[in-house]
Amino acid sequence: MAVVFSAEIVANCLTQKLEVYFMTERGNEVERVKILAPGEVAYLPLRAVHTPTAELFFCVSGYSVSRLPLVWRGLQNDPQKLHPLTCVAKTDPHNPSNPKRHDYNFVASCQVEQILWESTTRRTLDAVLTMVEVRPCVQLQNLLPFPLVVTPPNCSDNLVVAPGVVLELPYAQPGAMYLELQLLSYYGRNWKCGRSIESVPAVLDVWTFEGCPEGGTLTYTGGATSTLELGVHTSTHRGTITMALYCPFWMLNKTGLDLTYRKSNKPDRSLSVSSVSSIDSRQEGSVDSTVSSPVSPVKGDVPNNYINHSRSNNDPVLFSFKSKAFFGKKKASVRAEDSDWSDKFALDAVGSNGIVTCRSRDQRTGSERVYQLNVNISLSANSLTKIVVFTPFYKVVNRAPHRLQLQHYGHQTWKDLEPGVCEGLWADCTTCSVRVRVRGTMETTSPIAYNFLHATLFRLDNAYGGVYAETVEAEGGAGVVLALNGYQEHSAAAVLINRLPVAVSVWQQHHPQHRSTALPHQMLQFAWAEASPAPKLCVQCGDFEPIVKEMHVGLTLLAGGNSGGFADLFSGGQRWLVFSEDLDLLDSLLRDDLKERVTSHVSVALSRLGLSLVDDVLAREVMYSAVTSSGVVWENRKYGGRKRRPFSASHTELLEAAYQRYCHAHLVPDHAGPRASTVVIVAPNLEVDFAAMVVRKPFNRHLIRTYEPGLWMQVEQYQQRRHLHLKVNQLQVDNQLTDVLFPTVFYRVKPAKSVMDETVPKPLFEASMVQVEQRIGLLEYKYVSALLQEFHVMVEMPFVSALLALLVPQTDVQQLLYTPEKVAQDTALVQGSLSQAVVTQQAARPVFFHYLHLSPIKMHLSFSLVGLDAGEGG
Repeated sequence: MAVVFSAEIVANCLTQKLEVYFMTERGNEVERVKILAPGEVAYLPLRAVHTPTAELFFCVSGYSVSRLPLVWRGLQNDPQKLHPLTCVAKTDPHNPSNPKRHDYNFVASCQVEQILWESTTRRTLDAVLTMVEVRPCVQLQNLLPFPLVVTPPNCSDNLVVAPGVVLELPYAQPGAMYLELQLLSYYGRNWKCGRSIESVPAVLDVWTFEGCPEGGTLTYTGGATSTLELGVHTSTHRGTITMALYCPFWMLNKTGLDLTYRKSNKPDRSLSVSSVSSIDSRQEGSVDSTVSSPVSPVKGDVPNNYINHSRSNNDPVLFSFKSKAFFGKKKASVRAEDSDWSDKFALDAVGSNGIVTCRSRDQRTGSERVYQLNVNISLSANSLTKIVVFTPFYKVVNRAPHRLQLQHYGHQTWKDLEPGVCEGLWADCTTCSVRVRVRGTMETTSPIAYNFLHATLFRLDNAYGGVYAETVEAEGGAGVVLALNGYQEHSAAAVLINRLPVAVSVWQQHHPQHRSTALPHQMLQFAWAEASPAPKLCVQCGDFEPIVKEMHVGLTLLAGGNSGGFADLFSGGQRWLVFSEDLDLLDSLLRDDLKERVTSHVSVALSRLGLSLVDDVLAREVMYSAVTSSGVVWENRKYGGRKRRPFSASHTELLEAAYQRYCHAHLVPDHAGPRASTVVIVAPNLEVDFAAMVVRKPFNRHLIRTYEPGLWMQVEQYQQRRHLHLKVNQLQVDNQLTDVLFPTVFYRVKPAKSVMDETVPKPLFEASMVQVEQRIGLLEYKYVSALLQEFHVMVEMPFVSALLALLVPQTDVQQLLYTPEKVAQDTALVQGSLSQAVVTQQAARPVFFHYLHLSPIKMHLSFSLVGLDAGEGG
């Protein structure tokens, strides 16, 4: 199907409907041809394009047709030129006495695409595709988490701009406009700012808002004005000036404590500091008393230098610095409740997590209390604001289906913890443990430590059975989470199965009073007396001496002359201790997985695999990568055997060279001269017969010449486990651009000669995994191992740019960067509770590894910001 359309496109980038007119053949009147909705793109009909004057006119509702036309015929001569247009406001016929509105200003930008004829390279008007974008002159975007009240230039009406919304300013003229902004009811104050917009505004600027209590004046008792400094980022794209109002830092308090932030430990003599100047959000409704009192929590400090953030306030605090230090490196201090100030910490380290310690001392008892705060700094979706989140370093979450109560060890008070709720744990300097009980019961657990990682079942002598406590490190190192779960299957430390004729007692080392005794032919669950990083188990059979054992899988013989032992094994997510006199039975339990049958077997072998990346727009190849075979490999095999053993790398080279000489001497028909013997002495200790393909010395074996495929993978499925084995022999990535500094991007480093003499050739990458099939929501791996050989990486910036241009789709850079979806992301982070954050972080399934080995990576990296003189070679 063929579609025919004109060579003129008009796009409406305004928020109003746009009417498009063209000059008729008479030359003294215009005719409307299109009405474009906001965001609509349309092709103009041929009768509106091919006119004698080639003039286009535009109009918005309530205004007359633009004064000046847009002559599209001359756009190809200067496509980058901007065309400012103005529509004169009409007088309202129903209200002639109403003052005349101001003119509507916008700008037209053009994009010209040259379309060449198939049989010629001539560039004519018939071979031009022109797009005209009608765009606003000035627009304002609110990147604050609060609504902004704007009084547009030449307008008496106030407009409310929600967070993330872009406001079009149709009456604005850069260089001759005044803009008024207001931030209402922010921490009990109204903040106002008025600025004149220059014709060429700075890319980064600081706007100062002056604040006063609602209904009050703008000054302190001492005469100093409270101020709030915010940043403005200005960008210009195709004639549209976009001003984004932002705050460099949002401070979020999710600690459950009253926090105070301080910008500097030096008194500010100017008393003009950005942020909410000494506004105490703890005293809602009593802001005047706080403002009028220039008393700081620190002697010698000034009220404008610190900001209070109440525990009940979930809104972010707009935190910034005064104008002269607005764009410099920034540090701050914090204090919790009535503690001392913490050490200064940086606010610019995006993506980092850190611990801030605030210490306080009880003046009556003299005891010291430590508040450990986790500080997480992330970049907001608008890329201009950093979100600083304060959370407790130690947190506890109730994952049990019933309400729990917590008591800090050494204290008398109990605190309720509802199901699904997460709270902070604020420990004393001496203890980091809590006791737990179910509300409505009196039985308590032993102290549960949360200052190290463990997963322990704590016993409760009632119908609830126990509490399974798990301390895990939060995502990104954001503190430690103590998760309290109810009793569940497979949560016991071990299950004892006694097949001995005597009773077996077990207990945790140093806790003989908490022993568990399994009678003959009895099964019993065992729980630790207390959490420990490396607990040890004491086992006693009858009246003999106990055995102290670490919890490792294996077989242990009993002491005291008893015949028998016990097997420590892990199966189905549960640890089992099986006691028996039959050692063969225990050994078979430990080797039970070797008796399984293979249910499916899949092998994949690719000798060579190549991948080429071609930029079809620029018609050039960017990258070529190939997985290749290992080359010739010489192996030997015993007579009657099946296992192959490769020769060392040095012997492989000697064997291949000797084999090529043998082929040239014996297999080439036209070879002149006497034929050499088929028995060749390759090395002083290696003699082979190529005719019979056998090894004569130093042993008699079969000789095999083969190769390893470039990619080899094998998957075996058993009844209760899965085995995966992967090999990648050789991988090379080449830079296919012209005039490059590094033609090869990735390749393997050849081993040293001393290494080749002693070792056999190894693949570039090899991985093996044995996974146990489970049905209880966990992952268990018997064996995981990965090996990566030494390699080179050499990259230059033109190659990276070419890859990004190929893989990342080209988009309009002026598309709305802070979309409603991104606003929702920041809003969810701001309004989300501590419980929601912890639930999100701890949603992963538990993983158990019996054996895990990851080889160290040795990489030679070379990077260049520029290529050769030819650049990308385009």
